This record gives sequence, C-alpha cells and structure tokens, in this order.
Amino acid sequence: MDNKTRIESPLQERMVSWASRYGVPLAYLSETTSTNLAAREKEYPNGAVILAESQTAGRGQRGNRWLSAPGENLTFSVVLRPDFLPAGAQFYLSKAVSLALTDTLEELLSEAVASVPMPFGGFSSDSAQTAQTSETEGADVSLSELSGKRSGRVYIKWPNDIYVEDRKIVGILIENDLSGATFARSIVGIGINVNQIRFPAELPNPTSLALETGTVWELTEVFGTFYRRLSRRYDQLGRGALEEIDRDYRSKIYRLGVESRFAEGSGGAPFWGTITGVLPGGELEVRHRSDGRIRQYLFKEIEYLLA
Repeated sequence: MDNKTRIESPLQERMVSWASRYGVPLAYLSETTSTNLAAREKEYPNGAVILAESQTAGRGQRGNRWLSAPGENLTFSVVLRPDFLPAGAQFYLSKAVSLALTDTLEELLSEAVASVPMPFGGFSSDSAQTAQTSETEGADVSLSELSGKRSGRVYIKWPNDIYVEDRKIVGILIENDLSGATFARSIVGIGINVNQIRFPAELPNPTSLALETGTVWELTEVFGTFYRRLSRRYDQLGRGALEEIDRDYRSKIYRLGVESRFAEGSGGAPFWGTITGVLPGGELEVRHRSDGRIRQYLFKEIEYLLA
C-alpha cells in the first residue's frame, strides 16, 4: 500500500495527507468496479481503507446496485480482522459498524456546518486530535440549491441501512471470510451520501448530508469522523461490551414499536406488523397484527413497504 502515488484530485491529496498523518493504510482509486472487490485483491492489514472516487459496479444489500455520483459522496471499504469474534457472533460486527455510522451522522448533523474539525484517524479507541482545513473538495454543489436544514433522528433500518427519519443516507455491505470457528477477514463496504443533491428517479427515498443540513461538506472530514467512531465501536466489540452494543443498537432500530407494512420475501403479500426487536443472531422479530404472533425473519425473508 503506497500513499506516495501521483496526486490527481483535491480529494486524493486530502485523503493521502490524512492517511499519512494518522498511519492509516490507504488504497486510493480514481475508479473501480467495487471497493469490496478491490479489497480482495491484496492482503490488507486490519483497519486498511480502500476508497474510490467512482464505482462502476457498486453493490448494496439484496444484490442491488449502489448508485453514487462520482466525487460527491464517499464510497469505500474498510478491511477488518476481528479474529476475537466467533463465527456465530457475526451480526455483532454489523451492529458495531451500523452504530459507528449513526454516531458519525449524529455528530455531524449536530454540528451542521460546512467545516468541522477533522478528528483523529488512528484505529484505536481513546485518542482524539483535530486539524483544521480550509478547502471544500468533491461536490459541484451550490449552496443556493440547498433548501436549508431538515434533518431528524438517525436510525438503523434492519439489517444495516442508515436512515435519517424515512430517508436513506448510508448503505452497508459486509462480506465475511471465516477460518474455522472464527473470522479471518471482514470487508466492510460503505456508501455515504454526502454532497449529492440530485438522485436517480429509481431511488425512492434518498437523502444526503448536504440535503439534511443545507451545507456542503468536506469529504475527508466526514470520513475522518467515521473512522474515529468506527475505531471506538470496534474497540468496544473487542472488549466484549456486547450488552452496551445491544442497548445502543436497539435504541436506533428503525420503526421499533411502530406498526408498519411489510411483505414476506420479495413481492409477497403485504401485512401489517410491529418490530419488537432483533435477536443476537440478527433475526428480526415482528408481531403480526392479524394474529398477534411474533415471527422471526432472516435477511431477505422480509421487506419493508415504505410507500
């Protein structure tokens, strides 16, 4: 991993500087098919970042494409090696990553300014340093196009999309490699909508930091905030603080206790139900209105009907 590559964009310059300052292994790609696929091409160390300005075949949950405007958002993967986790506890990694993202968004939304301190980027839990920056990189967005602040609460839409109210702002795709009864490697693919304000019509409910706050954000600072928050949640996971993770995750579950419309499987008959919780293995528990029974669903066995 060589951070002394030829600099071709302001974002690359800023990210390379950030990675060098905090000792974070970084592979910066102007374009790639998918950062998760690129992460498999080398044996990257724990905490390594593969970031691309543009993905031609970005992937989301359920096999969907992840659509992102080049240079306006963050599309990246983080390589983790959580060999302390047994294979049966893999959903706890999903919880930790999702909470790191809700932590990040809550911090940034509370700031709601275009320039925020760039936090410590090292992959440890308690250190924090800041560095001021002055330029805004990435988005070709005019502040006059933004309608002002509209943000609300941040939620985890099971299993691990991140919403602001009913609007999707982050997609996550975690791919795990096992070695016997433990993890050998996890590749955490993340797309954060940062400065994009126009989205394809096929996306029903997208949003971005720019739309939520009425400001244009510096991509490196958004990433630095996330990396610090991830390091803390990863440390929490490593310490075995699973009750804390469970409590925090439950508090962020989208539509917990709110009667909503669902369908069993893809395209199944709709029904009304209420999410009552998520089991340690990741199963979603939903109480059906029709008979009052609580049923458990694995990923792809149920879908939200948001319209």
